[in-house]
Amino acid sequence: MAKQPTFTLYTDGSFHSKTKNGGYASVVKETNEIVCGNDTNTTNNKMELQAVIRGLAHLPDDSNVVVHSDSQYVINAFNKRWLNNWKKNGWKTANGQDVKNKEEWESLAEQKERHKKVKFVWVKGHNGDHYNEAADTFANVAAQHLTKK
Repeated sequence: MAKQPTFTLYTDGSFHSKTKNGGYASVVKETNEIVCGNDTNTTNNKMELQAVIRGLAHLPDDSNVVVHSDSQYVINAFNKRWLNNWKKNGWKTANGQDVKNKEEWESLAEQKERHKKVKFVWVKGHNGDHYNEAADTFANVAAQHLTKK
């Protein structure tokens, strides 16, 4: 049986409150590939989610992936099993509120299922981690691109 490829994915989202424009980026450490994009009338959390969704979508099926993100919103949804609880509770939070960004969470769950194993690791933002800083830079450039059109 062939060994499954392993990838390290660094992701980040960017949001500009004045314009409501956002950007996202994923950097694949092993290949130095960058996946980025942007959206209008968005939120920072949506861009954080899109970074992971698009990064996982870019990788081959059945990969082993370690996702690094400075978003505790994303990391805790998996490591603290929030996502499983939301699904089990009909997309309601522990206090009975509707889960925000449900469509993005569903898409992220689908992308995660394409892979053999996905591990989520929190990295402190703006702390000198080369790949996290790169993802941050590309996400910001993507968001700024919308303001220059």
